[in-house]
Amino acid sequence: DAPSIPLLAAAFLLFGCGMWLADVMADALVAEKAKLEPPSLRGSIQSTCYTYRFFGVVCAVNISTFLYTRHGPLPVIALLG
Repeated sequence: DAPSIPLLAAAFLLFGCGMWLADVMADALVAEKAKLEPPSLRGSIQSTCYTYRFFGVVCAVNISTFLYTRHGPLPVIALLG
């Protein structure tokens, strides 16, 4: 039982808007915090944040692929919403 195309499109739109909003807020917080770093450590907070973000995306892709393959699209859409 695949979801309808409009439902899938709406779920992806909501997911994309939520990720965009969270990304902008996180980047703003990191940029403000980076101003307080000493010159010898400049950029370490930003590089650490991007490393963790990349690792999180890699984990999320694997988990969502497993869920989609094992249980179909509805659990993945439920997690996105």
